[in-house]
Amino acid sequence: MRAPDLYRYFLGFKPGDILQGWIVATAKLLGCPLSVAEQARLHLTLCILVEQTMRDRFLALRVGAALADQQLAACRMTLGRWRGGQGGAALSASGRQDDIQTFYKTLSQCLIERGIPILRPKARLNPHITLAYPATAPFRHDDAVEWVPDDIVLIESHVGLSIHRELGRWNLAKLVQHELAFDRMQSGLSPALWRGIRV
Repeated sequence: MRAPDLYRYFLGFKPGDILQGWIVATAKLLGCPLSVAEQARLHLTLCILVEQTMRDRFLALRVGAALADQQLAACRMTLGRWRGGQGGAALSASGRQDDIQTFYKTLSQCLIERGIPILRPKARLNPHITLAYPATAPFRHDDAVEWVPDDIVLIESHVGLSIHRELGRWNLAKLVQHELAFDRMQSGLSPALWRGIRV
């Protein structure tokens, strides 16, 4: 196997089994079926830390040390905007985004104060889960579900080879009465779409 074009390291959220099942099934019904490999790579990027031609074998230890004394609280967000077309396809956050934007700023400050710079920092995060990079048949669809990620994940991406390796995972402080409810997910879907979903 050839070497990747770059090693990219980023922190993000990965959907759990129920949410991933809902995303995969809905994407398929919208004409954007995901391969097994694409399903495994579903994530929401928070920040890119490093891009380089050599592997960074110590970054996970540095990130773990930076987060060890900083108990980050989980954040709520609503995923609901499905869009596809020439630029690919994505599921984006909708509605108010105060929690996820506050989380992003807190995380960024924590890392920077502990000597871990962020590559191309943003004034405001654009929360989304990429479904496909190649062009897809155009679609616009709105189906909302609340998501409260349980942990934050460090991923090593082999750019050019479509490989993701999870290097570390750190739990977030739970929100009171947090649960991704199956009936809440179902209530946000149209009957026609729900009939095709198996999670």
